Amino acid sequence: MTTQTTAKPAFKYSHTIGNAAAGGQVGFRHPVDVAVAPGGLLYVLNNSYEFQEDGKWVVRCNITEDYLGKFGSNGTADGQFVWPNAIAVDRQGNVFVTDEYLHRISTFDPEGNFLFQWGALGDEDGQWERPAGIVFDRDNNLLVADSFNHRIQKFTPEGRFLGKWGGLGTGEGQFNTPWGITLDRQGNVYVADWRNDRIQEFDPNGQFLMRLGASGSGDGQFNRPTGVAVDREGLIYVVDSGNDRVQVFDGQGRYITQFLGDAGMSKWGRDRLASNPESMLDLRAKARSMAAEQRFYQPVGIETDDQGHILVAESGRHRLQIYQKVS
Repeated sequence: MTTQTTAKPAFKYSHTIGNAAAGGQVGFRHPVDVAVAPGGLLYVLNNSYEFQEDGKWVVRCNITEDYLGKFGSNGTADGQFVWPNAIAVDRQGNVFVTDEYLHRISTFDPEGNFLFQWGALGDEDGQWERPAGIVFDRDNNLLVADSFNHRIQKFTPEGRFLGKWGGLGTGEGQFNTPWGITLDRQGNVYVADWRNDRIQEFDPNGQFLMRLGASGSGDGQFNRPTGVAVDREGLIYVVDSGNDRVQVFDGQGRYITQFLGDAGMSKWGRDRLASNPESMLDLRAKARSMAAEQRFYQPVGIETDDQGHILVAESGRHRLQIYQKVS
């Protein structure tokens, strides 16, 4: 982790959750997003490769690494996923998952039981092409990044269309393949404008407020940002996926610091090592350097909680890296 000397607040690495897991094992398979539910329950969305049919699921766990089960599977039936992208939880604790391939949102109760699904391919109001990031607003309505239609749409939790904004372009309020989406405490909306290498901020009615970022690898620049989160103090966290890092900005869009990855072995990893030490130690002995494993590799999703944690879903290494704001 690198820190600007004049910046505050400060952050520290806390711990790692996860390890690579196949069906029936405790762990993740290419996690792409994480949602924090009431009470600190975590829902981690996994989207593995097409040839790994056991890698499309949602894991239920918590910040202290208690594994609480999983739900979902690969397929097109009710409660299944093909290209799951993003996950969100409503006020009742129900779980909503977007699927880019099936162009739908699937809804589950807090235990993972399938409730209903909705959505249709198209570019008319209420239709979408490859729905990506989702978030609930202050009125418990759902905002959806309609990525290939380059817009944001608003729905009730049951799927009734309420409104939209955006369109293809590079100007203020336009998008090119929007991905992650989040809200701040005032209800303002932040969108990771993926192909435009920027974050845009809007008021609750979709009026443009601010943009931050530009293409590149320097401080405050992005290479395909996928996720964005805002904490309770208004700090903005951006998953700069193409640069394998997370950048932090203040509420005015000024760069503060970045996280490059500091992972240690998770509790689940230690348990797995203890279950088969001969095989696992042999594999680890072949690694040229353990330092590389600490760094982010293909980070995608991000979320914050009320305890000052920043949770980063790192797809390439099948884990969450957790940071803590300390001042």
